[in-house]
Formats: sequence, structure tokens, C-alpha cells
Amino acid sequence: MAEQKTPVRRNPAAKVVSGRLVVGIDPDLVKSGVAVVEGGQLTSLQAMAFPDLLQYARQLVACAALFVVEDVEHDKTTYHRARTNARTHAAIAQKVGQVKGVARVLVECLRHMGADIQLVKPLQGPAKRQAKADAEYFNRITGWAGRSNSDTRDAALLALYFKL
Repeated sequence: MAEQKTPVRRNPAAKVVSGRLVVGIDPDLVKSGVAVVEGGQLTSLQAMAFPDLLQYARQLVACAALFVVEDVEHDKTTYHRARTNARTHAAIAQKVGQVKGVARVLVECLRHMGADIQLVKPLQGPAKRQAKADAEYFNRITGWAGRSNSDTRDAALLALYFKL
């Protein structure tokens, strides 16, 4: 008996922004997730160190790309997480602060380059959590067949499904 597979829906509600490249960026301290969407289709996923990201962004600014950057400062506080003590909570808060600093400098650099930037609040919901955690699910909903990690998947979801 043949195994039935669920049908693949490619980019079910992906944005097509007047023929422009859309670059999703999930800022991080070590390597940020970067995704490129062309005509509503995901074409590139990469994890990039900050200097490489700036060099890459400079090339895409010249192509009039729209940069969709996760606004990591949207949530102003770090909440206590279950099963964490004060020391663990402090370490989490410090890492969040470092990411916020990288994001702030990244946006400043992009603006200095003349980039068109859209800051978006972090996506939420069960589909986002599943796509970020499960590469197979992510591939099924986006049509992506290459490698990815949670940061690149998050960048792709930003580029595909951001709200203007």
C-alpha cells in the first residue's frame, strides 16, 4: 500500500512586494539568519557573521531590496522561565541584551547604507514555532529543499509572511 503524503503548499500567503527582493534577517550575536525571497519564492538561506552580513547587505541595497528585520526590541522585558533560577535567568537576560545590541547596530548600519527597512515584531503562533523547530515541516510549507537551522528558518518566515 502506497504511503500518502500531505500535499505541499508552497508559500501559502507569501508576500510579493512589487517585484522586489525581500531579505529577512533574524539578528543574532554570532551568526544572523538571512533569507532572500524573490517573487514570493524563497531562493536563499544563510547564517552570516556580522561583517559578512554587512557586505552582503551592501550588494542587496544596490538592488533596491526590502530588508525585513525582526524587531527584537519589541518585547521590552525578559520574563522568568519555568525551571530557571536567578543565575540562569540573568544569563538569559544578558544574551537577549547582546542580541538587541547587534540588532540595533545592524539597523543603524542598514539605514546608513540607504536600505529600505521594515522592522517587524517577532512572528508568533504554533505554525511559526513548528516551522522554526522542524526543518521537514518548514520545507513542506515553503518549498525549500536545502539545509536550514532555526535562525535561517526564522529569517525566511519573516521575509515570506511579514505584515506591512
